[in-house]
Amino acid sequence: MSFKSESVYPLPTQKHSHEITADEIKTAVEYYQAQHAGIEPYFLGPQAENHEFFKEYINQILDEHNAARERYHGINDPIGGNDDLFITPAIKEYETCSWITRSLFFNPRYQAHMCMDTSMPAILGYITTMIFNTNNVSLEASPVTTLLELEAGKQPCKMLGYRLEASEELSSFSSEVEPELKPGERVSWGHITCGGTVANLEAVWAARNLKFYPLSLRSAMAPGEPLEFITSSFKITTCQEPGNPKLFASSSPWELLNLTVDTILEIPDRLYQQYGISAVYLEATMKKHDIQSCGKDVIERQYNIKPMKLLVSNMNHYSWPKVCAITGIGSSNMIGVKVDNEAALDLSHLKETLEEHLKNEQGIYCVIAIVGSTEEGTVDYLRGILQLRSDFQKRGLSFVVHVDAAWGGYFASVVPRSEPDGIETVPSLRLRGHVEDTFRNIRWADSVTIDPHKSGYVSYPAGALCYRDGRMRYLVTWTSPYIAREHQPESIGAFGVEGSKLGASPVAAYLSNSIISMRETGYGALLREALFSSSRISARWVAMSTDNDKFMVVPFNPLPSERDPNHSKADVDAEKKFIRERILPVENIDLLSDLKALHLLQYLDSDISINLCSVNFKLSNSEWNTDVEEANYLNKRIVKRMSYVDPNQKLKDIDLFLTSTELEQNVCKDCATNYKRRLGLKGEANLFVIRNVVMSPFLTAGNFVAKLAGLRNPIDPASHRFVVQGTPYQPFFREADCQAQLIISADVGKDSMDAYLHARARATKYIVKNRGLKYLGSQYPKGFMPFYMYGTAEPDDQHISHMLLKAPNANLCADNISVTLDQPLSRLESHLKNGCIAYATNTFESSRQPFSQTASNLEHSSDTEASVPGLLENIDLGNPLAKGTMTLNGTVYVDAKHINEDGLEGLLWDGSGWSVLPPL
Repeated sequence: MSFKSESVYPLPTQKHSHEITADEIKTAVEYYQAQHAGIEPYFLGPQAENHEFFKEYINQILDEHNAARERYHGINDPIGGNDDLFITPAIKEYETCSWITRSLFFNPRYQAHMCMDTSMPAILGYITTMIFNTNNVSLEASPVTTLLELEAGKQPCKMLGYRLEASEELSSFSSEVEPELKPGERVSWGHITCGGTVANLEAVWAARNLKFYPLSLRSAMAPGEPLEFITSSFKITTCQEPGNPKLFASSSPWELLNLTVDTILEIPDRLYQQYGISAVYLEATMKKHDIQSCGKDVIERQYNIKPMKLLVSNMNHYSWPKVCAITGIGSSNMIGVKVDNEAALDLSHLKETLEEHLKNEQGIYCVIAIVGSTEEGTVDYLRGILQLRSDFQKRGLSFVVHVDAAWGGYFASVVPRSEPDGIETVPSLRLRGHVEDTFRNIRWADSVTIDPHKSGYVSYPAGALCYRDGRMRYLVTWTSPYIAREHQPESIGAFGVEGSKLGASPVAAYLSNSIISMRETGYGALLREALFSSSRISARWVAMSTDNDKFMVVPFNPLPSERDPNHSKADVDAEKKFIRERILPVENIDLLSDLKALHLLQYLDSDISINLCSVNFKLSNSEWNTDVEEANYLNKRIVKRMSYVDPNQKLKDIDLFLTSTELEQNVCKDCATNYKRRLGLKGEANLFVIRNVVMSPFLTAGNFVAKLAGLRNPIDPASHRFVVQGTPYQPFFREADCQAQLIISADVGKDSMDAYLHARARATKYIVKNRGLKYLGSQYPKGFMPFYMYGTAEPDDQHISHMLLKAPNANLCADNISVTLDQPLSRLESHLKNGCIAYATNTFESSRQPFSQTASNLEHSSDTEASVPGLLENIDLGNPLAKGTMTLNGTVYVDAKHINEDGLEGLLWDGSGWSVLPPL
């Protein structure tokens, strides 16, 4: 079978010395049209435009499969029956397929997760292999698909800049012949995994084993050990003195722990060249001492090594703590490096961290560079990380550099294979300068994770791991007698984490890579269109709101003008005006003649095709909302109306599919604070953010974004709800009109409850507590549970109300409690009148609610008006007004449901009761 696309024009370039001519613009337009036409045949299409071709290919696969069975059928082979016993009525009525077809990843309106139409080559490769159910754990179980996986591993290696064997040719690169290796270059190796998490796990597994290998070798050279005979002659070069070899046996554990990657990987070859030590003998000798056998704890104790660390950006993928846990490093030894305001790794903080570890002689397993964070699309500056490694190696500290390019890896195809001589006439279809620079430096990283099932448009599950030096794979080798035999190609199952390995995924990746091609004219063209579409959507977010609107939309990535520390509001407004006039109403083809607009587009979205934005709103007094939780509520409503989780939802009613993420304050730190400032928000709460990932090449110019959603209810007079019997006003975290913890003292009648309520409404004496719930804290109290205590000094006339410091929470109230103190109640009368704070010291709020009879400490009176953050910070727990116990004798009120209701689950407080929300 074959896929044929129209020819693609070369990228036209602009020299610095002249303006763009009409002919060059015409060429750019032709290139753009040919590029899009060249992409269309690779997918089934938003409206199944290539359905007939796809069906023809499927029929070819099934016919060939049938023919293969007939070809290999022997005369005496048994013949199966053709009864349709498995076609039961239940199967005939099975509706799973119709439900599955409600997944709209193929539609250009779907711009949420990293899901898009899978390429037809990938689907066909997967289906073809799936029928045979090959297992790539051994060559015998996958005689063809193992070889294809080896090829599929070479393809991303070459795309990322790694070297292959000289004279090797790959169809995915138009059979381009690999040149001779240059000094210092190594032959790479890669393979397919079930996903990026497993690829990252294997990379760290290899890095961990590599760091301990020299120490294991030293143990094998100890007196009485098999390699004792090389002790007096075998030399090594340390990272600090590469030109001054010294005896391996006289090197310190710290020096051996910080040998360079190349130096360690060369040791087995050097032992063979110098002493004739065979690989089989070395493996058998090292088995007693290596980390795979004895574990890292044994080696650390033997050589008095401090626990080593793994360094990665705070914006790391959730797989990284798993990786550290599984490899025995421990997630607590994963050090998060701060990020800048655009979520990229902060090199200055990385340098400070390395300095600290060098000073303390605490080793580093590896530093992780993220190329395309899965939440923000950010690319870390790899050149800076590599430079820091080089600088610290001169001072005695070395480490592995691994690149997590699970999302961004395939965007390497967008980068021109050589440095351009001029400026392209279509700059918006290129990556930013620092991103291209990172891709050009990946070839110096030791390993890379890349996921074909993300930006490679390949069927799940298909991740990949690439080693710069293929010898690194031997650090994680495990063999089994039935897996490996002599004089056969290597079985991939001997390497890595997985045992049984799906054969279909490597074939899907291989076929998609080969047919689309991993050059600029293949995946490069496809992903340039995704980048272009992402920039156009970002432009829509940027220009959506004006000063006259009651809401503002603020993208996470700032405008170019906002990156200038001395920018003014006029600068930003002028840039937005330019976007509204020169970008939003203009068709894609016409944009090619406006280089200024194209250049601005290039810097609007994230580094790699992900857009984040958040929405804030004005209150009824025309002031901007400053509460993070209120903004979160609005953005959650927007995402709920523009996302798909319910199979019964009417999909055609959703104009654009989006998703979300959260910027955690304690993780993002200054990055989150700065973004909140741009939104006009204050507070330490985590920020809920709208997110969209752009993978589709089929988006066109026009209005991509419909009206987002209705705004949050304003703060206006409303009917409020109180709980009587001595307990306080009923608050709600998510209802703007009721966001307060309010305690009122009142004189009421005693004849009946009606008279009590009537008198209470008319006879408010004074406000005991009125504390807003807008700016909540970031942690629950630890070691105690705080309450407001109020009332009089009369016996059993004390009441408590749980202090609400963080949401979600429970409203716990009790009246007429019994209090036994070491001080007379009369001494506390003024404090009880104004409300003091009681700490239940045997009830830990961070771990349990509610409570029964406990010990308590009565503390200082608190102000009538207060807000949550820092409310308890200045109270001296060691100097209480009184100590004692309290017993709950009266009525106890507990509400853990309504207080936390936010309307997102179908209910909304309307000021007088709970009503069902209108359908979406």
